[in-house]
Amino acid sequence: MGTVPLVEYPIVLIAYRVAALISQPSRLSGLLRRVGGAYFNEPELLVARAYALQSHIPVMYAIVLICSGAMVATFWGEAPDVMVIYLPLLLAAVCVWRTTRWWRSRDFEITPFMAARMMRMTVLFAVVLGCSFAAWGIALSNYGGPQERAYVTFFLSLTPIGCLFCLMHLRLAAYALALTVLLPTLVYLHFTDQHVLLLNLLLVEAVMIAILIRNSVQFDELVRSRLDARQREETARELSEVNGRLANMDALTELPNRRHFLALLKERLGARKPGHELIVGIVDLDGFKSINDVFGHAIGDQVLKDVGTRLSQLVRPGTIVARLGGDEFGLVMPSGTRTEDLDASAAAIVGALQQPFRYANAVARLSGSVGFAESRHDDTAEMNLARADYAAYAAKGKTRGSAVRFSDEHAHRIAIERRLEAALMAADLATELEAVFQPIVDVRSGERIGYEALARWRSPTLGQVSPADFIPIAERLGLVPIITRAMVVKAQAMLHDVPAPLRIAVNLSVLDLASIDAMQLLSQTLAASPVKPCRLDFEITETAVMRDMGEATEALLMLLAHGARISLDDFGTGHSSLSRVQLLPLNRIKVDRAFVATIESDRASQAIVKTTVDLCHNLGLDCVIEGVETQGQLNALMGLGARLFQGFYFGKPLGAGDVTAYHRAAAARRLA
Repeated sequence: MGTVPLVEYPIVLIAYRVAALISQPSRLSGLLRRVGGAYFNEPELLVARAYALQSHIPVMYAIVLICSGAMVATFWGEAPDVMVIYLPLLLAAVCVWRTTRWWRSRDFEITPFMAARMMRMTVLFAVVLGCSFAAWGIALSNYGGPQERAYVTFFLSLTPIGCLFCLMHLRLAAYALALTVLLPTLVYLHFTDQHVLLLNLLLVEAVMIAILIRNSVQFDELVRSRLDARQREETARELSEVNGRLANMDALTELPNRRHFLALLKERLGARKPGHELIVGIVDLDGFKSINDVFGHAIGDQVLKDVGTRLSQLVRPGTIVARLGGDEFGLVMPSGTRTEDLDASAAAIVGALQQPFRYANAVARLSGSVGFAESRHDDTAEMNLARADYAAYAAKGKTRGSAVRFSDEHAHRIAIERRLEAALMAADLATELEAVFQPIVDVRSGERIGYEALARWRSPTLGQVSPADFIPIAERLGLVPIITRAMVVKAQAMLHDVPAPLRIAVNLSVLDLASIDAMQLLSQTLAASPVKPCRLDFEITETAVMRDMGEATEALLMLLAHGARISLDDFGTGHSSLSRVQLLPLNRIKVDRAFVATIESDRASQAIVKTTVDLCHNLGLDCVIEGVETQGQLNALMGLGARLFQGFYFGKPLGAGDVTAYHRAAAARRLA
């Protein structure tokens, strides 16, 4: 057995290692995973490296093939065929196969999994081919003369430098190539006594690797910065989508909100065909506040969700269902909805909302007043919605739990109301309002014991306007506190002209009681008057008080501090309980006229009036019966113990001059 030349020891060692790795590919793959595990943990960066290497790897293999071809030409005829034909062809076939794989990767999108596999295979073949070409080149150095061996040195020294630059985006592969090619080359140069070239190559390789590392790191940082920018853009887009949903969706019911509803309505109005008008609906829940008060807001919120669900299930396909706010829902029916379909939908909605809402510890009941309005050719979304809202308001005023379609009559009312609104906004209510006074009579003496001041408005542009017309609009416009103060001033002026102990009552609205500013201004009006308010009564309704008991009591105590008294008006028609009435600082209760109309025949009305009269007597309060119009009613009420009355039977509301004249005449009669 012969000895192996010293120069061939590296070749034998490299060949042994390559054979071991090739014979156990799982071992090499495991090694790569352990060494490069952290390197493969950034999927997006891996994909970016793969795309960059798509153009670099084919160039690298082209360099290797060209330099290998030159090696074959140099040693042709000098080395055996296995060294210049068969082994180079095998290595070239592997290079061409790898080049083809990389070139074909241009035809499909690279996923992170594919990129990781491509990177591992590149590192693997950097080791395998690097060892193979290094072993081949060193083996060829045993053949030929000095010129051929010089080319081997050129091949082993310069070819890897070009390959390293092509692998700069995959540093792990570059490091593997440097170890498997340059290390054997350095050993080869050492044993062939080319020490100057060895040192030169070490220096050049060190500089090249430093440049490679810097460029590779810069590439990674650039990719990461782009990924960060893309991530920020994605986050911004997601936030924009979330904000868009929040801006356009009701968070509780997950239905479109008012803003989105109007946008969708505007879109459909713009897309409708001539003669195919839209139907817009408003569903206003009746009795929802009571559900919140009795069962709490958690049940109230669940009821709203279920209302939205019921509406969505009932309407025809293509109908927009939205929550407009509070207890109000909106509908946009498909273009071309027929009258019979609309009537059927309205009946289904009204019927579904009347069905109880059953929960674990509560059964909630309500109804819905529905208003529909057909679009017109010159409509805006807001105009169409306003007409539907007016129809729903009319339905609520007509019969709760019914449906009303906007008509020409409603349009006429709106026109009148707009004129009233404009006139009210421009009015000097302090001078344009007139006070009339309806007597309150004690039947035992037959004398008037006081009056209720009622507002009348004579507009310079509209003339005399009924309170039934202008008071609701004044409430909507927030003008009621101004009317209240004007009426207080006129009532105090009348107190100056009528003899004591006559009293005058002024009505207080819920808007007065609910506003601290309004009550403070009213208090200032009372304090500024030369007439003491000790003969002034303020009438409040049950509804106004029960809306916020604590707030109402505080407001009433402010008035009592001036010496005024408090009366509870329209008693029996609201939602108050006797226990709550007892807590209020009252001096008088006025029974609503609804019980008087049937007092002669209705036993229930008689029982209610009798109970109220007895209650007032026991609490030390005055009890006034409103709305008395006939002798028969008066007799029946007197039989129940009532003695204080107000109504047309005792006199219609009088102007200030008539009241003054009446009491002057009465005083003259007493003197005579």
